[in-house]
Amino acid sequence: MTLKVLATDSLETGEHYGYPLFHEDGTLLLLPYQEVDDLLLEALGAAGIEKLFVCEGRDDLDRLRADSTMREIPVASLEPGRRLENALYDDAGRLLLSPGQEVLPAHLTVFKRRGIKNVYERSGDYGSRLARFSQVFTKGLADRVDRTVREASRFLRVHPSEAPLSTDWASAAPSERSRGELDRAYAFHTEALEKTYGLFERLRVEGNVDLAAAHDMAVTLIDSIARDRDLVLALGGLNLHNDYLIDHSVSVCVLALAIAARMGYGKGELLNLGIAALLHDVGMTRVPREVVEKPGTLTPAERREVERHTAHGMKIVQRSVGAGAHVPFSIYQTHERISGEGYPRHRRGAEIHDFAKIIAVADVYQAMTSPRAYKSPMKPYKAMEQILKMVGAKLLDPEVTRAFLQVQSLFPVGSWVRLSEGHVARVISAVDDNYTRPKVSVVLGPDAKPLGAPLFLDLSQCEDIEIAEALMADEVPVDFAAGLSGEAVDIRPGREKVSVSEAEDERRRKVPVDFTDWSASFAGSLSDFRVLDIIQLLDLSQKSGLLRVSTSQADGSISFREGEMLHAEFGDLVDEEAIFRMIELSDGSFSFAQRHVERERTIGASNTSILMEGCRRIDER
Repeated sequence: MTLKVLATDSLETGEHYGYPLFHEDGTLLLLPYQEVDDLLLEALGAAGIEKLFVCEGRDDLDRLRADSTMREIPVASLEPGRRLENALYDDAGRLLLSPGQEVLPAHLTVFKRRGIKNVYERSGDYGSRLARFSQVFTKGLADRVDRTVREASRFLRVHPSEAPLSTDWASAAPSERSRGELDRAYAFHTEALEKTYGLFERLRVEGNVDLAAAHDMAVTLIDSIARDRDLVLALGGLNLHNDYLIDHSVSVCVLALAIAARMGYGKGELLNLGIAALLHDVGMTRVPREVVEKPGTLTPAERREVERHTAHGMKIVQRSVGAGAHVPFSIYQTHERISGEGYPRHRRGAEIHDFAKIIAVADVYQAMTSPRAYKSPMKPYKAMEQILKMVGAKLLDPEVTRAFLQVQSLFPVGSWVRLSEGHVARVISAVDDNYTRPKVSVVLGPDAKPLGAPLFLDLSQCEDIEIAEALMADEVPVDFAAGLSGEAVDIRPGREKVSVSEAEDERRRKVPVDFTDWSASFAGSLSDFRVLDIIQLLDLSQKSGLLRVSTSQADGSISFREGEMLHAEFGDLVDEEAIFRMIELSDGSFSFAQRHVERERTIGASNTSILMEGCRRIDER
């Protein structure tokens, strides 16, 4: 099968493709979803590159490179100290070592760690053409960033897509997740950390960033957030790597993507944002480690050294072919503040890139809640309070912060809280604009012993239950999966509590009767599910709670205690007559919230007699 070829003179600015485009020797020139712009076209023309190849999979790329002048070289044959005549590439066409560069032992170590057994060398005039392309593209990108610094108003706004990711993103209820799914998600998160570590290590050793690897990471995280936003947010808050920069970079990327998706951005915009967020601190690799990890106050000279990391980061990414101007400029402005008190250029509100404003909020929050060599982490709730204070001081963008609260709440997803009854719960989802009352998973009793199974509560529906205090993760003796699924909680070894009498244990672990179990509540349309069916369901399942019915004629309600109907209203009708009128309804909506109901029973007939009479009335209609 012939590979699809695109003539460069057929490309138009503003176009983008869902697949990568390659030079005829297999070198990657355009990332998926990367927009074609005038700079790319200028660089292609200057280099004399007249066609690009579409490779939709690995087989296509292998076929393209088999027809080129690429020569395979075993890594085992590379000798330290050898100076390269030609560039070396990996099997995906990404540059590994430049012409004239000396092969170092550190390079061979990186190749071994990444599992690279063979590299590829090209001959002929391909190298000179690609060098010309890279030279023109890199210089043009640097000129563009400098120009946009001066003419910010023409570049800084990124308008949300017509197809925002948030319209399709999902978040599984914890009761729908198995422990196996959690273990796989955890393994994915640790793998993302290791890949990011490899990316930064390569940068430290070789001096260039693997933009294609950053792109792949961003795509994977975007897809994960679309599948189960809250689980990704919960795991993104964990600090699992020994290197702060690695944990911080991945966590900031996850949070920035969730914020931007909530603000209405689609996959194309999120891709650029994700790359920028993952690499926002890449310039810190140019700051001396003793300055980065210094436990005390920095001297003015050391502070200036740290503040240069944004310029270092911009320059590092500028050298990478395929990075749109949004990426390096967002990195450059991450530490600018709305009031003009940030760095490096003290830009104000409208002069700051939209993506930089989003990354700034995620960066500040993650920095405050992460442990460092010189400070303890702040409680997530306290960090949220500080974020709000920074908005009030005109340091952070209020629109971005609102989206942040909508995906995280004041008690961030994955964090721990103690409820007013003394039970310990994990925050598992935010509830729109109800920032102080998220959805939680109650896993421990007041004595820190696990309940039989987690109880899922929507605190926005629990009027009598408050969050008494926020807790640090190390105060809760459970493993990472606690509360994120419907399975029983595992206590970490060595953290068990002193045993008490069986009666006292039962008293302490008993769930308060006024808890509303979110997982047992439901809603729907009366055209699909009739009131008669709902009554029978609640009767059989012995549920307690309140059934509400809403129609154009009137609104109604029925109170249940352990399946028995206590009281009913529909417009001016009450009890049995109200129930019979609701049984006849076929249009409208209903919702049932499971909770304890304390009220006198005013319905005289039994459930069975009401159900039989309801069926008779329906038959006679």
